[in-house]
Amino acid sequence: MTRYYFHGDLVEAGGFYCASCDAKVDGAEHFAAGACADPQRQKARLKATKKEYAVLKKQGYFRPDDAENVLTGRVAGRRRDRSEAW
Repeated sequence: MTRYYFHGDLVEAGGFYCASCDAKVDGAEHFAAGACADPQRQKARLKATKKEYAVLKKQGYFRPDDAENVLTGRVAGRRRDRSEAW
């Protein structure tokens, strides 16, 4: 099975996956700068990623239920305060 990364997921080797850039980025600050900082685009990209995963899961891809994601606030075992902007 192949690991599937949602937009904003923590990559096991360090950094985060940005679906907008289709690349691993070094830090969470990437999601707070430039084109990747727009909250509307972030929500839309995360929603699209979840929809894609629903299809790909049937093709053998997986994502851990407890995956850490900078956009949902699940990083380092804590939920981010919703008022904190990325």
